[in-house]
Amino acid sequence: MGWRDVMKNRPLFKLTLFGGFRLVDSDGQPLALGARKSKALLAWLAINPEREHPREKLAALLWPDSEEVAARHSLRQALAGLRKIFPVELGLLNASKEFISLNSELMAIDVREFIALLDKGDADSLDQAIELYSGEFLEGCNPHSDMFNEWGLTYRHDFSERAAVAIETRLSQRMASGEYEQAVNLAMRLLAIDSVRESAYRALMVAHSQLGNHASALRWYRRCQHVLLQELDVAPDEETEEIYQSLLSMSQMDTPGAVLRSADDEQQQAFQYTDSTTVSRDNYRVLYQVEAAVEGILDHIGGQSFLIRGEAGSYKSVLATEIESLAKSHGFFCCRKKLSAKVDNNDEAVLKDLLSSFSSCLARYSQLPEQQTSCDVALHSSQPESVEIIKLVQAVASHQPVLLIIEHIHESSMETLNVLAELISIAGNHAILLLMTSQFKGEALDPVWRGAMRGAPLTTIDMS
Repeated sequence: MGWRDVMKNRPLFKLTLFGGFRLVDSDGQPLALGARKSKALLAWLAINPEREHPREKLAALLWPDSEEVAARHSLRQALAGLRKIFPVELGLLNASKEFISLNSELMAIDVREFIALLDKGDADSLDQAIELYSGEFLEGCNPHSDMFNEWGLTYRHDFSERAAVAIETRLSQRMASGEYEQAVNLAMRLLAIDSVRESAYRALMVAHSQLGNHASALRWYRRCQHVLLQELDVAPDEETEEIYQSLLSMSQMDTPGAVLRSADDEQQQAFQYTDSTTVSRDNYRVLYQVEAAVEGILDHIGGQSFLIRGEAGSYKSVLATEIESLAKSHGFFCCRKKLSAKVDNNDEAVLKDLLSSFSSCLARYSQLPEQQTSCDVALHSSQPESVEIIKLVQAVASHQPVLLIIEHIHESSMETLNVLAELISIAGNHAILLLMTSQFKGEALDPVWRGAMRGAPLTTIDMS
């Protein structure tokens, strides 16, 4: 059902506590709460609505190191901050001399909706609950109170485990019904919550093999080995090993519908997708190198940059789409931009368009770096936008592998090429896969641009 939106009983506000803190009005317009303690107070009341909370308890929770009089004064200030958005006449915040409570009928709260959907337990409700869980509870929010942080940590663990159980339940159901593409997405969501959950690795091994992707099936076993060794100093359990041995024993099978194709065909089958897309020998060559780069990133070896050059035509775009599909299947966060032809030699417009596109794409990521120190999601900086994009790419890549695709870089000015050179220079030390395409005509691989890369490697592939 999602956010309740019945006009006669429509919530006036929507509060999101998964993945940080976000408050919006009924039209989706953000509402700013500047003080961290005001946000923390609202979060506490939202988790425990319809209950009268003693002011003394709230003051001690949020200002544990202050004297009682000072703590109660600080509580009044935090409440005054909330009153600027929720005036008394709304009836959302009810405060007496001794108690404070929240009327949840006037506010849609993602956490409460999440719990209600889990209680229903049917497939549709679980899917909606999984969709609501966009990140850890109050991720990045720190009101500088040990007592509040301990309270938040308890809920954080509880909600993440509930989400994991829901995802694992739907993953098992998707696997049983042969919905392997959906299962891959769920397994990736599960690993994002719990990187050592072997059931997710097993699902990825089987799902990819059933989808005809032999290389990915085996790679996920190797990934499982690596993570379990690094995190727990253990080997995969018996069930996981049995699936792996089954994959190996079937490696000579080469019949339609087989779990795996022959080992000799591994390179080709690694890039044969469920829509039966056929690609040229040149494409196999590129995709094989990209697959190796993806595996290296997931095994923490480092990122890589590619430049694919060729004549004018659509095949480079098709190849970029195949690489994007490959990266997404391995859990990469993807941003893609095709540079537009320069109009009246307006090089600045080309760069501005690129930066704006990447900024919008990266801003959709739910774990922006500012969340590590505050409850705000938006970026705020006076630095040049190109510098901010570099920093933002690095920040996202610290949480999740990133694929950046920039097509038609022959349309770039030197200023744009310098930004690309900076991306190339940082890719090798981060979980970043950078893919650029260019036509031979007008392509500007000059020494100045190479120098701006500061010696970082760039794999250039010329298509015949």
